[in-house]
Amino acid sequence: MTKRKQNQASEFSIPRSDVLKIINAASEVSIEMPLRNRTLVGLMYWCGLRREEVATLDMRDINADQKTLTVTGKGRKQRTIPIKPELLSDLQILLQGRKIPRDRIEEGKRVHVPAPVFLSARMKPGVQKSIDPTAINRVVKAAAEHAGVKSPNPDRLNVAPHLFRHSFGRHWLDSGRDLRVLSAILGHESIATTVNIYGTPSQKKIRDEYTTFLDVAEVGA
Repeated sequence: MTKRKQNQASEFSIPRSDVLKIINAASEVSIEMPLRNRTLVGLMYWCGLRREEVATLDMRDINADQKTLTVTGKGRKQRTIPIKPELLSDLQILLQGRKIPRDRIEEGKRVHVPAPVFLSARMKPGVQKSIDPTAINRVVKAAAEHAGVKSPNPDRLNVAPHLFRHSFGRHWLDSGRDLRVLSAILGHESIATTVNIYGTPSQKKIRDEYTTFLDVAEVGA
């Protein structure tokens, strides 16, 4: 990631209120799969997942007892992260009645059979096909338009899925939480990557901190 893109990553986020509008709108833009849409958008924000990580999420990756997800990110690197209880509940409802298929044997070798969490709207009977990443783009675009939320990036006409991940990171740090924990949740290769992307405080954070400083200074004067 170039320095310009890193700066954009930290700049282009949206308020949590707008994120929630889009998450709620995601269930209203499709008659076929409203819960699927709302849940996958929710995961991109509340768990900081990449679009491809959502698309490839497997039923085996969900640990309901521990309330965690095992996410396979870039370079097949895995990380285990907590999941919001409401999201876990949505996932359980979404997966109700679905079974994890057994691996099959082909030419004497065990072949892994995926059990995708988020299914494509276009599937042949008896075949579980995962949602295509481009379909996630369409869901996000439609939900954002329905919610009346525009892209903060002047170079992008539509709200992009990655915006939720960046907004999660920005909101996490603006609330004063640990940078190292954020790095682990996002699955960055090193904390230096997280610093490069989110190390510069947002304008809102600068204003809030400055206001707090003034308030303290006046009390002590």
